[in-house]
Amino acid sequence: MIKNTLIAIFLLLLSNNVSSQGEANNWFFGGGAGLVFDNINGTVTPTAVASQTINTLEGCSSISGPDGQLKFYTDGRDVWDANHNIMPNADYFGGTGLLGDPSSTSSGVIIPKPGDLDKYYVFTVDEPHHQNAWAFPNQGPTDINGISTGQYNDSFTSVPGGDDGFNNGLNYSLVDMTLNNGMGDIDNLEKNIPLQTYDPLIQEH
Repeated sequence: MIKNTLIAIFLLLLSNNVSSQGEANNWFFGGGAGLVFDNINGTVTPTAVASQTINTLEGCSSISGPDGQLKFYTDGRDVWDANHNIMPNADYFGGTGLLGDPSSTSSGVIIPKPGDLDKYYVFTVDEPHHQNAWAFPNQGPTDINGISTGQYNDSFTSVPGGDDGFNNGLNYSLVDMTLNNGMGDIDNLEKNIPLQTYDPLIQEH
């Protein structure tokens, strides 16, 4: 029941323009690229403030408040606050990250929680790791010749030990902007909640 409700909210909000005011004023993507949209003056300004943070080939998302002030942004693994610091409970290489993937086109999608201006859902989509495909029907990581490598690697760097390389499917996490002294953080009670997985042993919500 919860799974169906959340998916319905996700699809409904995704199909509507949720950025009718200033919610889409700040974009951060790619290798530290950024754009600031001024919907009052009709201007677009490039910015390098995220040059040392986000670095992704595909899926990412940003959200601002109705006044156009940045709230946070994500690549589906890490979540950065308005000061461009990683949120404590969303630090992938620190062992607290989300379950997106830099090779997933919808790695992280942000949706405001209806009726609560302080909370946002982050939907993440994982990607089957190629080092598992090379090992099939066994579990990786292996190289392209099926020889064990001992550790997963992605396009950027070594994958943390906590990331087993399995496809974690569609999950959601809740960002609560009242946490972390008002800078926001992931609510530990609603973090990496599976909505659709490929593991029959994991209970979906």
